[in-house]
Amino acid sequence: MDNIIKRVEITDGVYFSCYNDSKFKINRIDVVFWDTLDKNTASLNALIPSILSRSSNNYRTMHALNRKLSELYSASLGDYANKAGDMEYFGLYTASLDDTYALDGESVLAETVNLLKDCLFNPYLENGVFPEKTVSIQKQNLIDDNNNEINDKASYTRRKGIAATFENEPASVSVYGENDIISEITPEQAYKRYLEILETKNVEIVCVGPGNFDIAKDILSEAFSSIKRNPEPMPENAPSKIKPEVKYVTEEMKIAQSKLFMSFKTNLKNRYPLFVMSNLFGGDVTSKLFSVVREKLSLCYYCYSRANASKRIMTVECGVEKENIEKAKEAILGQLEEIKKGNFTDDDIMKTKLSMTNSLRSVSDRVSGIASWHMNCLSNGFRGLPEDEIELDNAVTREEIIEAAKSVTLDTVFVLTSKEEENV
Repeated sequence: MDNIIKRVEITDGVYFSCYNDSKFKINRIDVVFWDTLDKNTASLNALIPSILSRSSNNYRTMHALNRKLSELYSASLGDYANKAGDMEYFGLYTASLDDTYALDGESVLAETVNLLKDCLFNPYLENGVFPEKTVSIQKQNLIDDNNNEINDKASYTRRKGIAATFENEPASVSVYGENDIISEITPEQAYKRYLEILETKNVEIVCVGPGNFDIAKDILSEAFSSIKRNPEPMPENAPSKIKPEVKYVTEEMKIAQSKLFMSFKTNLKNRYPLFVMSNLFGGDVTSKLFSVVREKLSLCYYCYSRANASKRIMTVECGVEKENIEKAKEAILGQLEEIKKGNFTDDDIMKTKLSMTNSLRSVSDRVSGIASWHMNCLSNGFRGLPEDEIELDNAVTREEIIEAAKSVTLDTVFVLTSKEEENV
């Protein structure tokens, strides 16, 4: 990256970050709101960006909005809602050709930012609220997203495993909320929540690309300064307490392949040994879970681990035949014990760190990757670049890997399997 401008507050609770890199030909701008996950507001928070990204008062239909985007060298405008532990972040983004490549000195960046501002601050309303048809369509899209997650059994198992792991914590809530809550949302409720979000939620504006983002800073700063802001404190992730006893949950449905989810919790505060240990344990094809549990023992179709430093957990996900569930679980725990005993080579460490380095380097290949990186950093307290994390990961020692493995405690086991009498 050529230049990095530090994160600055441009008005109450609105922060601006700019990453300039001349290797890109497009500029991406994200305007993202942050909230603590709550079952009563998660659905509304996810719904509102999808409404705002479909129209504005100046472009009242998707057709009109898309036509304008096409005129801007096929710029794009979209929305998203994601979760990061106890936190939910949601908003709009644009991607457009840099002004350097436009004809006749046209300022594509300025026009795109103004279009983004128009969608955010000047939405199309009917009878003083969001149009009922738009709300209805986007509600159904959220419900479909939830249903698609249920139909994907691996995603469903992860969702239920996370809910059991973080029981009574914000992190247990789905980013889209529950279908029964979504179905009851009215245009009036959605518009009221929209106004609350503008007034009270912390905002991150992230710009990535080669452009002169002072333009975006000025336009969006003026827009947010024009409304009455009373921002709440920035939400935070709280480490999850280790359960006094392992929680076992089994759910049955008509499936051909069983799914196993295991979560481990730790009090380890240093994130980097946890990351390296988790990747050595089950991060890629060189890891213990892949090479031993999947390949050597042939106990599963897939098996991998992931670490979440902000919640201080490590999870393992596995696709397995029903008769091999217990064998797979014991083999997974056995490989963790091997790491605790230091039964891994320097070559294992080297391969793990090389894989992590390659993954982190790929973050900077796309403007969307850099934007996502920044959001993840905000959720976990890290204030560096991928290159900084590479250096910290590579500094982790064998002893720290062993200590990290010894620090994790099995917390929750969730199994999705077929009913005993079924033969699917």
